[in-house]
Amino acid sequence: MSKLPYFKTNVKKIFLLTLILFQIAGIKAQNSFGIMAGAGKSSLSRIQGSKDDISNYSSRPFFGGGLVARFPLGSNGFSLSTAANFTKKGYEYRIKHATGANNTIKDSSFVQSLNYVDVSLLLLKKFSFDERTGFFIGAGPAMNIFISGKEEISKSYFGSTLPSAETIKSDLKTGSSAGEYKRIFPSLNMIAGFEYNRISIWLNYNLPLDYYYVAGRLNYQYSMKTFGVGIGYALFSGKKPEKEKKEKKEPKEKKEPKEKKEKKEKQEAADDKVKKDLLTDTDGDGITDVNDKCPGHKGIAKYGGCPVPDADGDGINDDDDKCPMVEGPLSNSGCPIFGDPSNTVSKDTIHYTIYFEPGRSELKTEGYNILSEVVRLLKANPKLAVQFNGHTDNVGSVEANSIRAFGRAMVCVDYVASFFINRKRLTAAAFGNKKPAADLNDPLLQWKNRRVEVLIFEKE
Repeated sequence: MSKLPYFKTNVKKIFLLTLILFQIAGIKAQNSFGIMAGAGKSSLSRIQGSKDDISNYSSRPFFGGGLVARFPLGSNGFSLSTAANFTKKGYEYRIKHATGANNTIKDSSFVQSLNYVDVSLLLLKKFSFDERTGFFIGAGPAMNIFISGKEEISKSYFGSTLPSAETIKSDLKTGSSAGEYKRIFPSLNMIAGFEYNRISIWLNYNLPLDYYYVAGRLNYQYSMKTFGVGIGYALFSGKKPEKEKKEKKEPKEKKEPKEKKEKKEKQEAADDKVKKDLLTDTDGDGITDVNDKCPGHKGIAKYGGCPVPDADGDGINDDDDKCPMVEGPLSNSGCPIFGDPSNTVSKDTIHYTIYFEPGRSELKTEGYNILSEVVRLLKANPKLAVQFNGHTDNVGSVEANSIRAFGRAMVCVDYVASFFINRKRLTAAAFGNKKPAADLNDPLLQWKNRRVEVLIFEKE
């Protein structure tokens, strides 16, 4: 739940404090106001409650820019500096597995990209080298105000049964519950740098005083620190050096009308080129190139100007394919047709059964153990063959259950074949929920129906 009243109250306090400082410093001689920009890296400094190694989380580069003002507190070199700075922050967490079983996670990542407005108030001490140059250090509190952001999650799997998945979440919630961001979190800002005339360059370190993000069911609290470099330029100040005053009295030479004309013509040519680019439609599909993801191929607006995709490559586009991720003929609306296999059961047939979770096709430890025994038997006797019969419960359509049953059987086939067993000795069949092992109407017995029957027999 968003803490909007709390957010408004803190913003009002910050603005009020800034106005008071402006009034107090108004009597001073060398107030300065300018712009600033900076870049650096943001990274996690702590995960409250978690035992995970913080080094598994990568830093992310950030950049920012904003306004800055400085108010002298006398002639001893002390001054107050206040700034409002827009920055992008976040972190990356990536996992990569070199090997793994079919349908297990191969690569996964979680990336945060967050927008903040940082309002800071620093006490600075300047050590002057001469009238123009000096070194300064300072520290003070900062309020990091969350504006917006996005989370990018991606996963890929071993094998070809499960496709990779990418998710982008931009509707981020504020609050103190799991998956939510604090609207405002405080931090301590430390700074050190050099100043020459109107230009300042500095290093800054931002140390969090509270968490900014809550993750996981256990409500782990994440804290974020930043380190970077900044540059500022004073646009104007209350007192100008004598040399600058003299230079201001001398009028600058006006540009010749010819130069103005040439500049205007170049600008008009550039504007015409931009207008032309905005109206160009190379492939003639009615979508201009600037908005067309596939400008060289005719497409439709639904897919950003690209042709309708055919994910499974069966010649039927995804809009007309009832099974877009599995190959199938046009006569069956793009879904595979499964026929009943030949009867292989005899008195010498060896039987095993592997069970699956609801709606899943991943093998568990018991399944791996059974398939390891199957591999051992096949290698010991080259005459043996195996048939994997996939079955499902009664949840879902007939087409969906047929695909699920076939997928479970193929998981077993792929695993056994990975041990250099000839696929000609392996057969996969799908029955859906046509041959249940238990009553389909009893929810407590459905686990018996989510299975693959393993039949090992000797070919004649």
